[in-house]
Amino acid sequence: MMEGAVDVVVVGGGIVGCSIAMELTARGVFKDVILMEKGPFLGDGTSTRNSYVIHAGIYYPRDSWKAKFCVAGNRALYAFCGRYGIPCVNTGKVILAFSAAEMPILERLRRQGELNGAEGLTLIDARATRQREPSIRAAGALLAPSTGVFDVAQWFRVVEGLLYEQGAMVLKNTPVVGLESMAEGIRVATGTRGEVPARFVVNAAGLHADDVGNLLGNRFRIYPIRGDYFTIGGKKAGLVHGAVYPPPGELGLGIHLTRLWDGTLLVGPDARRVERKDDYGPLPVFDADGNLDYESADFQRFFAPVKRYFPAVEAADLHLAHCGIRPSLLPPGEKGFRDFRIEWDRSDGRVLHLLGIDSPGLTASPAIAEHVADLLAERAG
Repeated sequence: MMEGAVDVVVVGGGIVGCSIAMELTARGVFKDVILMEKGPFLGDGTSTRNSYVIHAGIYYPRDSWKAKFCVAGNRALYAFCGRYGIPCVNTGKVILAFSAAEMPILERLRRQGELNGAEGLTLIDARATRQREPSIRAAGALLAPSTGVFDVAQWFRVVEGLLYEQGAMVLKNTPVVGLESMAEGIRVATGTRGEVPARFVVNAAGLHADDVGNLLGNRFRIYPIRGDYFTIGGKKAGLVHGAVYPPPGELGLGIHLTRLWDGTLLVGPDARRVERKDDYGPLPVFDADGNLDYESADFQRFFAPVKRYFPAVEAADLHLAHCGIRPSLLPPGEKGFRDFRIEWDRSDGRVLHLLGIDSPGLTASPAIAEHVADLLAERAG
């Protein structure tokens, strides 16, 4: 080994990178683990710019990484949040059908979810849907009782403390700008803290995992997909008791409602392709006086579909909230499923890449971490 080499460098301080670093240090197999995050805070990216949902594992093909890791991660996240007092609510979810003709869609989702191991999936009729969500109008729904939400920001506060406690070195404001294969290990060059040699590198850089992977000559490509959110507060928020989803769309799960642990009701996200991975500017939904323009196309893209199944909502109830960008592997113009990619580098088998960790990456993160730790332990011998 190179002089002063550490065992593992984990690149990326999102929920997946943090989970991996925590799993590695908890096992005690590797003595030295360094977590490098290019930003000033852990999780200040895709991990905290989403719906904060613990998914059940319904939408993904059987035996895919997304299906396996989502179902396992669902149980692990509830247990972790309970152990450390992180705000977490098992809200359940209904996926709606707007007509009898759409009920077969829900039946296919039910069968798919059961094959994946999701628990308690049940088709309910319009009456049962109203009993569960009196303010929602639909012809029926698929009930997913294991869906919930958790306070992701608080998760990061807890986990950062655990990482220090377990002996990990957490380096923020530390972008990785170079990876060089050496006979004795991988030389990791940073933009702010010089270089460090490592036995293994885990590329968990999320939206920038392609940029990090390409430092070794790969041609990875991540296609950013942006999703925006509005919120509903006050009495209208109290009319929705859990998570309410329409049938899934081509790029996302449709404009849905998510009741958070603090009573806030999220509306969204939408899903649209953007060119830049840092395209976090506000939606053009304000008029010249700074008021929401209820007739703007961007506003109506959220309000119109929600009004269809939540008729009590009015335009004035919506307030612009945050947005997030997910790291998709699906190229523009193509349709279909893209699974997580977790693979050793083709030119250097000491670097492990995690690519396309989009939804349900939040839910799947504990199970992904276990899998990565297993791979590293096996390769280390």
